[in-house]
Amino acid sequence: MLRFPELPAAARASVSWILVYPESVSADIPFFNEISAPAGCDETALSLARGINLPVLAYPVFDLGRGRKVRGGFPAASFFPLDLDDTRRLQLSWESGAAAEIIRCCSLSSPLYRGFDISRFREVLAAKAVEEAGGDLWMIDPEPILCRLGYGIFRESAVRTAEVMEFQVPVLGGGYASDNPFLPEAEVQPGGVLQVSVPINKKTAFIGEGGEIISVYFNNSLWCWSNSATGAGESGRR
Repeated sequence: MLRFPELPAAARASVSWILVYPESVSADIPFFNEISAPAGCDETALSLARGINLPVLAYPVFDLGRGRKVRGGFPAASFFPLDLDDTRRLQLSWESGAAAEIIRCCSLSSPLYRGFDISRFREVLAAKAVEEAGGDLWMIDPEPILCRLGYGIFRESAVRTAEVMEFQVPVLGGGYASDNPFLPEAEVQPGGVLQVSVPINKKTAFIGEGGEIISVYFNNSLWCWSNSATGAGESGRR
């Protein structure tokens, strides 16, 4: 059984889930399947492949009404069998999401993940996030970590915070909760401007009290934002 975490602040309405889990393993490389879990359930049955250090991820899907749904980009996660409790249940947590995305990416091309100390890895990520990013684990840059893991090497010096960009987006007003569970609710600044900072290569949504969706994103070459309620948006080159 898989237990879902407490809902993030962006869950102003019902939340369903997209589960990404290891269905089978061949030559130590896992094959991940994707299924949906309905809103309102606290746990669900799941048949997992046998293995070690296998990440299980759950992406929230926010139902904003009138047929509008937003899939969050920041999953809750756990590792099988490491996170099994005494009742043989896996408890998903937001704190394991960033580590699980990194290990899943590594596992798709290399069996090195099998010998990895996941507990220590999560501790190192959490310590860096607390020290330099206000506890936001999604502000850890996965790229230098994955580069080292690709060579079968991991050093704590590879754990660094990501580049961030600040956006100022004109909005209708009210509070805005992010699909990133570690971000506090953002308040609108004087002049009707939502001011937020997001990490590179990570599309981030901010959901308003009335169902307005603000999406922001940037990478090494471009930046963009959009407002679902007004149709406004901007983009540019970096």
